[in-house]
Formats: sequence, structure tokens, C-alpha cells
Amino acid sequence: MKFQINPNTTLREIRQEFHNHFPYLKLEFFEAGHEAGHGTPKSALISDYNQSAGVAETVAWEVNAEMTVKQLEGWFLTAAGLHVQVFRKSGQVWLETTHSDGETLAAQNRKGREHEIPPASDTELPDYHEQE
Repeated sequence: MKFQINPNTTLREIRQEFHNHFPYLKLEFFEAGHEAGHGTPKSALISDYNQSAGVAETVAWEVNAEMTVKQLEGWFLTAAGLHVQVFRKSGQVWLETTHSDGETLAAQNRKGREHEIPPASDTELPDYHEQE
């Protein structure tokens, strides 16, 4: 998939485009980064998905299922200045993939599908840091 972010692209549009290709993964945006192997504090979470991604000019990159989570998160930071974390669905919760960033997007998405449990309601699933 060709991923393109322009000055008018919202965080919601980025999340949706990514989720369309990887339905058991989601992107979360943060105001700051984190140390390798650690989660990002929830207090740094950007909750306004209607805001612009904030890029000055259009950036594009080919995202494929064989790239690692670390590569994807690195591209967002380097090319678009966005602190992004990938979360994987695990049953009825979303896990931050801090300890498995070396795995491919395909492997993470597959893990999410394997652990799928239909939610009891339409409420948003809670986020947790991965404990591996």
C-alpha cells in the first residue's frame, strides 16, 4: 500500500487507512517518543484524531506487510515527524507492541486475528502495554 500524508491529512485518516490494510492493528499518536523497549505514557497520547498530521509538504512511502513495526514507526517519525505506536488486538484489548517491534506487520496482524474474541459491546477496547 502506498501511504501518503499531505498537509491536510488528519490523524483519523491515517489511522483508518492503516486499519483498512491491517484490521487487527491500530496506530496511536503521541506528543513525544519513548525509550526502546518501553511503552509511551498514556498522558502523551494525542486524542484529537481530527487534527492535521502537521506535515509541511506531502510525504509518501510504500508500506508492506513484511516491514517491521520498528521500521514503520521510524518512518512516521523521520518522514512526518509523528510519534506513532502500533497496537495489536488481543482478545478484547489493544496491546502496545513494545517488545515485539522487530516482528513484521503481517506477523502482528496474524497474532491479532488468532486471538480474536468478539467484543461484548461496541465500546472502545482498552489499551495495555505488551508483557512478553
